[in-house]
Amino acid sequence: MSSQEHQPVVLFSGLATVKALDDEILEAFTAETGIQVERNYDPTTELQRRMEAGERPDLLIAATGSVPGIAEATGALNEETAVALVTTAIGFGVKQGDAHPPIGTVDELVATLKATRSLAYSRAGQSGIYVQKLLKQLGIFDEVEAKATPLPKGFTGEAVVDGRASLAVQQLSELAYVDGVDIVGSLPEAVQHITEFSGVLGVEVAEDSDAAKLLSYLHSEKAAGAYRRSGLEVA
Repeated sequence: MSSQEHQPVVLFSGLATVKALDDEILEAFTAETGIQVERNYDPTTELQRRMEAGERPDLLIAATGSVPGIAEATGALNEETAVALVTTAIGFGVKQGDAHPPIGTVDELVATLKATRSLAYSRAGQSGIYVQKLLKQLGIFDEVEAKATPLPKGFTGEAVVDGRASLAVQQLSELAYVDGVDIVGSLPEAVQHITEFSGVLGVEVAEDSDAAKLLSYLHSEKAAGAYRRSGLEVA
């Protein structure tokens, strides 16, 4: 669906950018332009499923590596408009006030994951997909999975705040979104996985549309500070 003057821009976005978008960027964009934005937040895999079912965003923010596949599967994106926006690392969080377990080296990480009461991760999220692969590479998948708290989607930090899990893993910006979570730190560099997120317009969206104006704003210096304050790096 393309945006019209009297219609809000339909935005689909992965969870990594939610804090920056909700805390600062979209409100500032609307204040400056008068353009309203309809916000739809889900993991990239879930956004693709929704688009395959027929939903059509004006603008998609998703993991860069997923954009070609989504475009091919749905026919809903204009890949030529894609622009890299941010990158984010994977890290761990605990309930505010809880002790921070050691994760600085791979050996420390393995020991912490084996000792933790329950690890919360998102099955559909980019971080959760990677962490499951990493646990298998480290040879501890079965042991950790047996006591894990996998979430279908959403913010894993909520599971440590409400007590379902003792340790949460997700993109750092997603951990920062949840009140009551202390960020312990990032995955060790040797096993870290950086994900880049891009913005891309819908296939029916005009180059001078409100959605195009939003994409330009998301790629501007006006948005850069908000990204950094939410735990993201500008791409």
